[in-house]
Amino acid sequence: MNVQDTPKALTAVEGANHYSITNQDSDRDPIRPTLDQTLATEAIGRWSGLFLRSHLLHNQDAFDYVYSTGDNLDPNVSVISQTPLG
Repeated sequence: MNVQDTPKALTAVEGANHYSITNQDSDRDPIRPTLDQTLATEAIGRWSGLFLRSHLLHNQDAFDYVYSTGDNLDPNVSVISQTPLG
């Protein structure tokens, strides 16, 4: 609700926890990951790169993947997004 301007997206890597983007897990996070560390790190890296590519390079293919089609193609990710009307 705090992000008012579009486009905006909430991308969740299902089964990942706070440490899934690092090279090792930690017992400090009470939520245990259910997704393999390698898969989680790859998904987070790929989606982060595509998000940056879509906004910094204005790449339409990356934008479409992040905001429209990617979560249908990636079984480990779910996305809630909103793009500008028109």
